[in-house]
Amino acid sequence: SHYGVEQDPFLKERYQQFLGSFTPQQQETLKEQYKWYQNHPEFKETRPYEEWLNISGLPAFFRGYTFDQWEDAKEMYTPEQLKTLDAVRSYLGIK
Repeated sequence: SHYGVEQDPFLKERYQQFLGSFTPQQQETLKEQYKWYQNHPEFKETRPYEEWLNISGLPAFFRGYTFDQWEDAKEMYTPEQLKTLDAVRSYLGIK
């Protein structure tokens, strides 16, 4: 997904739309996820939050529903975000 959102114009545009649509609650969820990774030694997360956010947190949030990586993922997104992610799924041929 990292390559696609940087190189494919369609994916890049949808990823930017998605990033611009985060709610305060979703931003808090990301902070909680970061703390969880920091507090679990098997992950040993030591990067500063902003680095983790851009390299791991936001891409994972983008993939969670799009690639069925998170159980019950639909509940984590706004209707607008789901439209954007459904467009990505359709573009990539994911049913």
